[in-house]
Amino acid sequence: MLLVLGAAMLAGGLRNDEQTFNAPAARSQATMLVLAALALILPAYFQAAAGTTAAVGLERLSVSISVVLLVAYLLNLAFPLITHRALFVGTHQPDEPKAPTSKARALSALALATVGIAWMSAKSWSARSGRQRKSLV
Repeated sequence: MLLVLGAAMLAGGLRNDEQTFNAPAARSQATMLVLAALALILPAYFQAAAGTTAAVGLERLSVSISVVLLVAYLLNLAFPLITHRALFVGTHQPDEPKAPTSKARALSALALATVGIAWMSAKSWSARSGRQRKSLV
């Protein structure tokens, strides 16, 4: 996540002299990030504190946390899209209009990305299965 944030800042800094951001949107996203981090930490902490005897309680806690996260996500969607739309209006002024990308170019980019992902997946899978064969021998 920090890699994406850093890459976005670098790309924006190369293109623009000064960057601005929407403070309410940043606060909202930071809150969601903290909730997600807590949702990852709480079950592990619960299991460490209760030991292996709390399997049923851990499952109930995990389901409860997932429901809370789902509700928080839906409310986080409603906040900028329905209730506080004016806070999230951008000040972007489009540059000169660009010609739309052709269907052929878009489909070729999609096909190239698909082939690349399939190749990486096959390479990763063959490396894993090679390790498993060595461990069985």
